[in-house]
Amino acid sequence: MRLLIFASIFAFMAVVIPASCSPQVIPLGSHNISLDFGGQNITIMSMTTAYECCLGVDTNYTKMMDNDNSSSFAYLFSYDSPRPISDSEKELKGIMDTMCDKMYIQPYENGYISTGSDRLGGQALWGIIAPLNVRDNNYTACVEVVASFKNETLNEHIVKTAQL
Repeated sequence: MRLLIFASIFAFMAVVIPASCSPQVIPLGSHNISLDFGGQNITIMSMTTAYECCLGVDTNYTKMMDNDNSSSFAYLFSYDSPRPISDSEKELKGIMDTMCDKMYIQPYENGYISTGSDRLGGQALWGIIAPLNVRDNNYTACVEVVASFKNETLNEHIVKTAQL
């Protein structure tokens, strides 16, 4: 009987635990990204798209909130004309500069990764950018994820496990 109970508990844990820690697919415009929240309870709030005609940029973004009401963001930028891949580093720096001190950016996979100290709370924020639709060292879209939750470990985990 004990063996049956133990086997039932183990089977339940084998189904529930991976499901709660599995990555979540988030639609951003015409693309999907996969973010792993490490089993944390994160609310995803899709926001409206915005098009800036003078800049030729279509922006789709999603806000992510945790139980402490701290938030993070994921963006999809689509451009009317191609941009050099080197611009993606400047793009990530521009977004991280609005929130961080002592920022550090380095190449990561096919884009860039960044960390910096939050100006308000002091915790480490993480960001990543990946160019999409790349041709001849130019891109016409990119995905950015900025993890700015109060949990530094979660911020790093989200960014480093993001599938863009």
